[in-house]
Amino acid sequence: MRILGALGAVVIPLMLLLIPVYGSYKKVKVMDTFVEGAEDGLKLVLRMTPYMIAMFAALASVRTSGLIEAAVGILKAPMLALGLSPEIIAMGLLRPISGSGSLAIASDVMRTYGADSFLGLLASTMQGSTDTTFYIVALYFGSIGVTRVRHSLVAGLLGDLVGIVASLVICRNLFY
Repeated sequence: MRILGALGAVVIPLMLLLIPVYGSYKKVKVMDTFVEGAEDGLKLVLRMTPYMIAMFAALASVRTSGLIEAAVGILKAPMLALGLSPEIIAMGLLRPISGSGSLAIASDVMRTYGADSFLGLLASTMQGSTDTTFYIVALYFGSIGVTRVRHSLVAGLLGDLVGIVASLVICRNLFY
């Protein structure tokens, strides 16, 4: 471990020195290229900002409207029969919308039931097996101007569903 720390302490300053030296050797205007890249990055952030604001507003609307709680209420009885807690149901519903929201639920599940419990392991597996589909579609597709996202959205949500079901099946077979 000490070797990696020492290596990291040497490699990063070495790269900061070697990149401008190599750029000068290749006759590249290093500072101009760096400033141009920073300018492009800033333009990208400015293009993405409206989509980020819209996504955060939609997420706040979903959270405050009680939509997730209503869906959990509808799915609660069949899911309890499978041995799933309402928190796991809420996490599965929130994951395609908000990574941080579903991570907070996963943390609560682990704090309540234990990280090594079936529900803790299931929450961890679900968190790693699914993605924030709506966030990806809204932010990344929106920022590059893709407007026809229907098939991508369906494929992403289907992938999330498969990830949730696979998490349940795998955790049942491995940990239950």
